[in-house]
Amino acid sequence: MSEENIPRGISRSLFWLLVGTFFGAGISILYAPSSGDRTRHYLKLQTERARRKARQMNEGIKENIENLVHEIREIRETIISEGIELTKEKKAELVAAIEAGKKTMEEEKKRLEQLRIKETEQ
Repeated sequence: MSEENIPRGISRSLFWLLVGTFFGAGISILYAPSSGDRTRHYLKLQTERARRKARQMNEGIKENIENLVHEIREIRETIISEGIELTKEKKAELVAAIEAGKKTMEEEKKRLEQLRIKETEQ
């Protein structure tokens, strides 16, 4: 291809693109189901419906999120209160075990003391 053919090929392509565009626009005008005013009105109504649906969905999502947050807070409070109760129970068990250990230690001290006394008497 020579350099002269390149611009000519581009101009041909551009020409056919414009012809196709005008041809398509003419066909769409001929076969349009409604006039421009009706079509604009229809599109406006559809836009309003879509906006309403979007608002409703947004409100529904917002409500669901608020409910979820509320449920999470309730679960958190339940877990915290159960954790506090469990801690109190375990603390009481630990204190009882320590007291039992002290008592056993005192008894063992007394027994060892008595054994030592018996050994020194013999």
